[in-house]
Amino acid sequence: GNASIEIKAVTTSGVRGSQTLLFKINPVNINDCEIGRISTKSYTGAARTPTVTIKYGDETLLYALDYGMTYADNVDLGTGTAYAYGMDNFTGAATVLFNIRPAKVANLRETSAGSTSATIKWDNVTRADGYEVCYSYSPAMKKRKTLTLAGSSQTSLILANLNVHSTLYVTVRAMS
Repeated sequence: GNASIEIKAVTTSGVRGSQTLLFKINPVNINDCEIGRISTKSYTGAARTPTVTIKYGDETLLYALDYGMTYADNVDLGTGTAYAYGMDNFTGAATVLFNIRPAKVANLRETSAGSTSATIKWDNVTRADGYEVCYSYSPAMKKRKTLTLAGSSQTSLILANLNVHSTLYVTVRAMS
């Protein structure tokens, strides 16, 4: 765009004067900026519309003032696309890809325990194709055992042949 600057001067003898200078601001291509990544998003069934951080030198661009965003493939599981386009003193467009994965498993709980077994349950995760269940006697999950459950309908599992009087650590992850 165009801009102007006015310079006013007053000398010690009282002489006054001013000068207005016009100059052109050359827009910066957004691809010459540092464009941040978009972290993996959880599936919700609704359009995912994340913004990105864009920097030009030390300055962070302002969304809706310096750049805008549009999206494609941003509802279903898989790879979504965010397009950042320059506005005002910025031009061009950049593409940023992001992943949409099943939501995290919620409400993981032990529903019953025997001397060498335990039953665990969790809430169903929409659009999951299965679950990965990991368990270990170590909080760091060292020497863990991993079970893969195909299909999204199984949301409980009996863990058998467990050590007596031991604490068991369990994680469950939805898969797509």
